Amino acid sequence: MLRKEILEAYEVKDGIIVSPGKFENEPVYAPHFWNHVEFADEIEEIGEGFFYLFIISEEDLTEFPELSDIVSVRLWEDDNGFVFCRPEQKTDKNLPVSYVYNYTTNEWEEKGE
Repeated sequence: MLRKEILEAYEVKDGIIVSPGKFENEPVYAPHFWNHVEFADEIEEIGEGFFYLFIISEEDLTEFPELSDIVSVRLWEDDNGFVFCRPEQKTDKNLPVSYVYNYTTNEWEEKGE
């Protein structure tokens, strides 16, 4: 979905979708990536579901300039059909490269060697 289509389909305030539904409280760009999960840069199986990782491209930046400080986004769907979208910033928490964000626990963890 393009930004224009998302703004027509959902109510968005301050870059966050506030319309009830599967994208509620997620960034405006979440539906864009969710509609392209088959083209994810990386797909990781988690239990009965999947994490979909997208590396931010120039095309993504053109459509969603707010992604300028974002390296990648990771999406997943819970058992109730809600989609979650977590951006990974270039300088997230100013952590060294040896730390990664665990999307299952929603915490920063040391990266194993």
